[in-house]
Amino acid sequence: MAKQLYRPANQHTLLWIFIGLCGVAGLLLTLFSLDALGLTDGFEIGSFLLSTIPFIAAIAFGVWLLRRFNRTRVSGISALLEPQGFLFSSQPTEKTKTTFYPSMAGILASWQMDRGSDPLQWIAMMEQAENRMAIFEYMYSTGSGKTYQEHALTVVAWPASHPMFPVTLTELPAIQLMKLPWWSRRVWNKEVFLKISGLESFQKEWMVIGHDETARRILTPTVTEMLSQSPRGTFWYFGQGWACAAARFTVDATNLRCLVDHSRSVLQRVR
Repeated sequence: MAKQLYRPANQHTLLWIFIGLCGVAGLLLTLFSLDALGLTDGFEIGSFLLSTIPFIAAIAFGVWLLRRFNRTRVSGISALLEPQGFLFSSQPTEKTKTTFYPSMAGILASWQMDRGSDPLQWIAMMEQAENRMAIFEYMYSTGSGKTYQEHALTVVAWPASHPMFPVTLTELPAIQLMKLPWWSRRVWNKEVFLKISGLESFQKEWMVIGHDETARRILTPTVTEMLSQSPRGTFWYFGQGWACAAARFTVDATNLRCLVDHSRSVLQRVR
């Protein structure tokens, strides 16, 4: 039986649409009611401003509700990780962020997702010397209005001190793997993509960047077969004492478990 793959957390898109429609309906109903009562005569601007109150209230309610959903999602992740021995910070302080970020800055930069420490949303760390690893969420926004876009990343990071860490990755130069839809690939300079003989089929879906020798050593048939099960939006970083898997979206507890399990299966096949 195939393992369940991880997928994005529920974004509640239909709920947002419903709330928006309710706000618009409230705006129109208020405007029509004021007009029917004859209260719009000579008071057009004031009437319009009054009619926007239901719309603004609906949006405010939607923001409050979605923040509550997000707190519930993060609480579920905490409930998953803390019993395993992770120290979980659902709202990391500025000091915690600035202390943690430098260790991940280079890896985030290799994925073009480096915006400093502020986008760190939550951090979970296993600090036992014999089992050290970190899981965190990184999210920031760009643009505004029609160009507004949120960029999210859920990362599972194994340092060289982890007992499962492949010895071969300790000294090897790094490579980055990215499984992205075609429209996301267009923002990358294609000249940086490696073209490795024998991996043409794999590279139809995966972008490979970095050191050619490292890629050839890591991307064995067993590893590429396991990687092929990953959904679009999956990133990997191998080498220079790190192995990091990432999903380019937020996840809930169930899908975080799937992300960690699947990533562990990939790492166990690296020799």
